[in-house]
Amino acid sequence: MPVFVVTYRPYEVVRKGDTTFTFVTGGVAAATKAATAVAGGTAPGSSALSQ
Repeated sequence: MPVFVVTYRPYEVVRKGDTTFTFVTGGVAAATKAATAVAGGTAPGSSALSQ
């Protein structure tokens, strides 16, 4: 499961089990764009789970 962390300092990607933490320094918009790309073009929070 990908997780995007907004931060002001760059870090290497961290893998813990099935979870990958990607640290994004470009702000919330950049993290949302990255998450949307990983989700195959579906905006975060718009899945069937949030309906």
